[in-house]
Amino acid sequence: MAGRQTKFHLSFQPLDLLVVSIILSVSVFGRFYLLASKLIFSPDQGRALLAARNILQGHFTWLGPETSISGFHLGPFYYYLSAIPLWFTRYDPLGPAAMTALFGVATVLLLYWYGKHYWGHASGIVIALAYALSPHAIWQSRIAIEPAPLPFFAILWLILTTAWLQKNDARWLMASVFVSLLAIQLNFSAIALLLATVAFWGWQNFPSRWFAWRRRVLILVLSIILGLIIGHGLARDITSASYFWRIWQQLTFPGMSLVSLFWLVLFELTAWNFFVNWKRKTLKYPETVLSVWFLLSMAGFLTKYVSGEHSLALLFPLPAIILGLSLTKLQIFSRNMYLWASIPMILLLMGFQSLRFLEAQQPVTVFDHRQVVKEVIELAQNEPYELIYRGHLDVYEAADDHYQYLLWQMGQPPVKASRIDAQPQHAEKWLVFSSVAPVRRIYLYSSLREAQRYHDAGPFVTVGQTLLRSKTIEQ
Repeated sequence: MAGRQTKFHLSFQPLDLLVVSIILSVSVFGRFYLLASKLIFSPDQGRALLAARNILQGHFTWLGPETSISGFHLGPFYYYLSAIPLWFTRYDPLGPAAMTALFGVATVLLLYWYGKHYWGHASGIVIALAYALSPHAIWQSRIAIEPAPLPFFAILWLILTTAWLQKNDARWLMASVFVSLLAIQLNFSAIALLLATVAFWGWQNFPSRWFAWRRRVLILVLSIILGLIIGHGLARDITSASYFWRIWQQLTFPGMSLVSLFWLVLFELTAWNFFVNWKRKTLKYPETVLSVWFLLSMAGFLTKYVSGEHSLALLFPLPAIILGLSLTKLQIFSRNMYLWASIPMILLLMGFQSLRFLEAQQPVTVFDHRQVVKEVIELAQNEPYELIYRGHLDVYEAADDHYQYLLWQMGQPPVKASRIDAQPQHAEKWLVFSSVAPVRRIYLYSSLREAQRYHDAGPFVTVGQTLLRSKTIEQ
C-alpha cells in the first residue's frame, strides 16, 4: 500500500469561497426546502423522540431503545444528540429533523474537502454536487432516524483512516476507532468500519518479511467473505443485488436507467483501475481505504440480506465519489472532451430531477398524524380506550411510538395499543385488552382497501389516507 506523505489540514483557500458558497446553497436548499410542511414522521422517529424526551426529563441511560430483536438495544449516542435540538424547539419533532438535515449539509462539505484534497479541485466539486443533488440522499437527509447521519460518519472515517495510514500517527487511529464506535450506535452495519480499521492495523503492524503471507491472508479473508455470501443463499444474494441496483438508481438518476447504467460502467472502470494499480503496488492510501470501505460494507450488506435501505446508508456517497474519481482515474475523460462535458450536463439534469422530486413527494407528515391523534381523542370521548392497528400502518409491536409521542405532546396519558393481523383462518394473531370494561376500541386503517380486507364497513372518520372507527366492546 504505497502512498505519498501529504500534509493533512482542514482549510479552504480564499478562491474556494465561491465554490463552497454554491455547494452550500445547493445542499441547504435540497435538505431544508419545505422541511417544516413536509416533515415525515414515522414510528422509528417516534421511538427516537420518546428516548430523547426521557433524557431531557432526567432519565439518563447507557442503552438506547430495544430493537426488533428482543433483548438487543441500540446505543444511546443518537438520542443524546437528538435531545439538544429537541430542547431548543420545545419538543417539536422539527428540531431533530433539522439536525439530520444539517448532517446532510455537513456531509456534502466534507465530501468536497475529501475529493479536493486527494484527487483535485474538479473531483471535489463533482463529488460534492453529485451528492448534494442526489434525490435519495436528499430524501434520507430529511428523515430524523438513527441511520440518517451514517454517510457523514462514513466520510469522516475515510478521512481519518487515510490520515492515519499516511502519517502513521496513533492519534488518527484512535479518532478512526472512535468514529467507528459512534457509527455502530447509529446502525449495526457500521461494524464494517471498525473491522476495516482493525484490518488496517494488523496489515500495518505485520512484519514486512511476511509480505507474501499477508497477501495469502488477504486472499483467505476474501474467500471466507465470498463463502459466507454464497452460503447465505444465492437467491437472497440475487435479491440483495437487485435491491442495491434499485437504491443505486435512486441515488443517481431515478427514472432514467440508462444514466444509472452509465454510472455503473464508470464504477466498473474505476474498480478495474484500482485493481491494476494494486497489482502494480502503486495503489495510494486514499484509494486503498476507499476500496476496503466498499468491499466490507457491501459484503456486510449481502451477508445480512435486505432488511431495509439503512443497511446501505454507509454507501450512499459512493455514486458521487465514483463520478468525481472518473475525472482523474479514467484516461478516457482526459482524451475526450465531449465525455468530460457530460458530467456537468448530468449534474444540471440532476438539479432539475431533484427539484421535481421535492415538489412531487407528498409524504404522510407530522401534521397528518397530529390530525389523526386529534380525531382519536375526540372519538375516545374521555373514556378509556385502546388503539387497534390494522393493515400496514405498523410492522412490529412498538409501531405506535409516533402516536404515543403526539398524544404526550397533547397532554394525553399513554394508551394501550395492539395490532390484529389476518391469518389464513382470519384469526386474531394477538390482542392486548384493557382492564377497564367497557373498552372503547379505536381502529386505524391505512386505507379503505385495508378496511374492506377486514370486513369493516364503517362508519369511518377519514383523516387524509387514514380511516378511523370507534366502537365500544363489553368484556
